[in-house]
Amino acid sequence: MARRKSFTKKRRALFLEQLREHGNVSEAAATIDISRRHLNRLRKADDEFDGEWEDADMFFLDRIAADLAKRGEKGEDRQKIRRKGTINAEGEFKATEEIREQSRVKSTAAAIATLRARHPDYKLTQALEVSGADGGPIRIQPTGFDWDLLTYAEKKEVLKLLDKATPADPDASAG
Repeated sequence: MARRKSFTKKRRALFLEQLREHGNVSEAAATIDISRRHLNRLRKADDEFDGEWEDADMFFLDRIAADLAKRGEKGEDRQKIRRKGTINAEGEFKATEEIREQSRVKSTAAAIATLRARHPDYKLTQALEVSGADGGPIRIQPTGFDWDLLTYAEKKEVLKLLDKATPADPDASAG
């Protein structure tokens, strides 16, 4: 069995740098020669690493969003090449003139993607309302899951849901 490479500070920094730059976990993992699966285990076991991973991912996504906004607002250069010529008896095209046209076009798709990602009125959202029996509060009971296996982001989401589901004054809901 091959010995697993150690996850040194240098490897960790290189992985996070590659993730910030390219946004692809598999590529970043290949750069440091550690499997994606092993990195996910390390992430779940280390809240600090989980936070750094999230930051690197958000950095990449912010850069993409900025690029899309720029394309949508300012457009991008495109070059069109047209060729004039003749077709000979064998059906082959022989170019006699080449015309290059430079233009700046705005990307509608980039503008739409930016709006959907950032503007509250254009976000694609779905709402789901959940309530307990007879429209009352939801009763939450322990399930026995292992809190330590959750990522930092998952823990934040669970705490947020618990805050919403738990009444501020437990005696107020009993009446």
